[in-house]
Amino acid sequence: MLSLFGNKYKDEEITMCAQNALELESMINSSKMIVQSENGIVTLEGSAASEREKIRALDTVMTSLQGSRLKFERVEDQMNVLQAVS
Repeated sequence: MLSLFGNKYKDEEITMCAQNALELESMINSSKMIVQSENGIVTLEGSAASEREKIRALDTVMTSLQGSRLKFERVEDQMNVLQAVS
């Protein structure tokens, strides 16, 4: 939503910050992860190889956004875990 004072959230910057953090994290395969931000709500979608990778990805995104001091509402988890069942 646009107001007379501009956007409340810088969704493009939020998305870029989160994507860069995932790409730099060596313990995450971010090639199957998608980050989107709309009105400050950050959504992490796609797939992770394990529950551990999924949690690490969510933590990485949250930590990077908090460290950037970009204003956002929350991070939503829409990821699937591809871990094979034995």
